[in-house]
Amino acid sequence: MEFHPKKCQHISFTRKRHPADNTYSLHNTDIPKSDSVKYLGVTLDTKLNWKQHVENIINKGNSTLGFIRRNVTTTSNDVKCTAYKQIVRPTLEYAAGAWDSLTKTQEKTLEAVQRRAARLIYNISRTDHTTSTTNLLSNLNLEELTDRRRHTRLKLFNQYHYSKDDVIKNHLQRAAVTSKRRHQIQYHIPHSSTQHHQRSFFIKTAKEWNMLPETSQYLVPPDDT
Repeated sequence: MEFHPKKCQHISFTRKRHPADNTYSLHNTDIPKSDSVKYLGVTLDTKLNWKQHVENIINKGNSTLGFIRRNVTTTSNDVKCTAYKQIVRPTLEYAAGAWDSLTKTQEKTLEAVQRRAARLIYNISRTDHTTSTTNLLSNLNLEELTDRRRHTRLKLFNQYHYSKDDVIKNHLQRAAVTSKRRHQIQYHIPHSSTQHHQRSFFIKTAKEWNMLPETSQYLVPPDDT
């Protein structure tokens, strides 16, 4: 198998202000440098801040909502809600366990797509500023996307914790339990010098994991262990 140089690109992942400007070549042809690349449906940028990926899925989600508005002409709220769940929400959540280290602003922009969907489902005009979108979401039993991504991350953390490969050990150390009010599977949270590190998967999820009650289903070994 050979790689075609003109169909390749390279990207450097770094948060340095002045990163090294390396060049690469293949078959005597320079490989162009890119600020972002798409891999398995996820857009990776040089600083891994997920800005480009969030913009992409928001644009795709809003575009699909427009498709539903034009083509799902039924008055049934259930049908329109199902359409949102089946073809819009999966776009907003695809591979979320990998990129859910978002800023509050990014989280709000994602939630705005679902809130827009709720108004579409109930056929609420965009100029109507009196109807509570929060109540619409509650009536539709639509959880906030932030909570759904938290569920995904904790499930993934659970699988890592009980994995025979001991994946977490490469990132976190087990912590001694000093309080009877906490469950027995605690992890030490390392110091973070940046907000980006604090929002990273293992740090962010370990904090939530440590706060789980002893009865939480997230602490139960998965069925395949």
